[in-house]
Amino acid sequence: MKYVSIFVVCLLALSVAGCGGGGSGSTTGSNGVSGSGSKGPFQTGSTVTAYKLDANGARTTTTATTTVSDNLGTYSLSGISWSGATEIVITGKYLNESTGTVTTNDDTLSAFVVLPAIGTVVSSETVNPNIASDASAKLAKDNMSASGGTLDAAAAISSASDTVLQAFGIKTTDASGNAIDPNKLDLTKTGDAALGAANAQLLVMSAALKSTAGTGSVDVVKNLIANLVADIKNGSALGTTGGKTAAINTAIITANTNAATLANNLTTAIQLVDSTRAALTTVQITNAAAAVTTNVTTAVKGFALGAGTVGGVALLKNQFSIGTGTTGANTKKVYTIADNGGLAATTATSLIAKTDVVLKAKFKDYSNVTGTGNGTATTYNTTFSYYIKAQVGSRKIEGSLSPVKVTTDGAGNVSITVPASAVLTFSGTDSQGAVITGTATNVGSNLIQASASALSIDANALLTSIQNKVGNTSLNVLTTNGTFDFEFGLGLNIGFDTGSAMSGLYKTGTAGAKVSGRRIHGVITTI
Repeated sequence: MKYVSIFVVCLLALSVAGCGGGGSGSTTGSNGVSGSGSKGPFQTGSTVTAYKLDANGARTTTTATTTVSDNLGTYSLSGISWSGATEIVITGKYLNESTGTVTTNDDTLSAFVVLPAIGTVVSSETVNPNIASDASAKLAKDNMSASGGTLDAAAAISSASDTVLQAFGIKTTDASGNAIDPNKLDLTKTGDAALGAANAQLLVMSAALKSTAGTGSVDVVKNLIANLVADIKNGSALGTTGGKTAAINTAIITANTNAATLANNLTTAIQLVDSTRAALTTVQITNAAAAVTTNVTTAVKGFALGAGTVGGVALLKNQFSIGTGTTGANTKKVYTIADNGGLAATTATSLIAKTDVVLKAKFKDYSNVTGTGNGTATTYNTTFSYYIKAQVGSRKIEGSLSPVKVTTDGAGNVSITVPASAVLTFSGTDSQGAVITGTATNVGSNLIQASASALSIDANALLTSIQNKVGNTSLNVLTTNGTFDFEFGLGLNIGFDTGSAMSGLYKTGTAGAKVSGRRIHGVITTI
């Protein structure tokens, strides 16, 4: 999780709360922030406003304002007379990175910070509104609102920042392995020793969003980002809301092709203002475009157990849940996989904790065409199979647990248990590329649980069990941030299958499947 930077700049004290202005100083009694706003860089005269936020993340009427002082979006805002949750908002025209020309219409980007109590310590902190900080700010504010004001602003910022960076395909750690704050990114500094790679990725994504935002009189990029945040909250591919997924991915590829143009356009703008700044390089931007492309296409997908009804009986959906708590970064979220492979969240939070990945598959046994479940009560011994692989790097773990006992009651209900004698087989590749295989016994029944036909797989417990058996912590792929392909399945074709919706949506033996039997699969991004 990301730490929340503390902004302490003791500047010129103002007697009227809610007023502010440019400039700097060392007098106590107020806070201040400074930095640069970039979509491309915002131009001289753009407005920068700080808003005090309430517990729900909503703007209040308490504000402070200044303007951008050069064509690199530079600003300095002093005289902020409050502490706590604050939104920094920049509005104006900006340089289009792809064309090298200044836009004719205004757009708005935000950043969300927590200001300290007014004090005597003087400190300088940078806040750079950009597309990643804007998405992070919106997601954090939405989560605060959804919590009814109970979610701490610092916690909201921390979780939202990681989630947005991962979704946008931007690195979450710098060159030293430290967590990246979206507010610190600057797309004009791709040569920065610590943040250069992330800044290059930000530049590519920023150019791509501009080219797919469409036309309008104001805030076309801001409005697109709002849709992308909705996609992030729903677990959908970026661009799903508004039908722009293909356009965004095409634009990223175009940014890669036109990397030299992006570099030249921004370098020209930079050197007109800052002669000491190193020129952007094509290779940095090209590499960034490739890295971003591998991430923004990800979405959690899967198959429903059935669509609509069979014989008047509604078929249950597959689900997976992440998180176990009720507040904060570990809030539980349950996803239902829709008939078309998309996802809908059934709770009002989008926080994902890598320590609590639980997958659920709901089974019903419909034994005849009417779907009434009037079959024979039967007990089966079958195999549970699993597969998890990192999309980037070598880490992978797969195998099976056998036997798994499946009991149908003849009325459509299914129960699943794991006997104490079950044997876990595994094969994996750790973070160093070493291949490890083996078996484990007495793995414990807590790995797979079933209640009311719901099969729950605790992915963390499964991987931890394997890790403990072989003494290799890097095999537990979910202990690190990343994006993972997954499949879980039962090697058993339960249920009425011929001609039913179940056959089409929850297939057995699908070509290319990594596991056999009825399965759920998709992509998980952990933070």
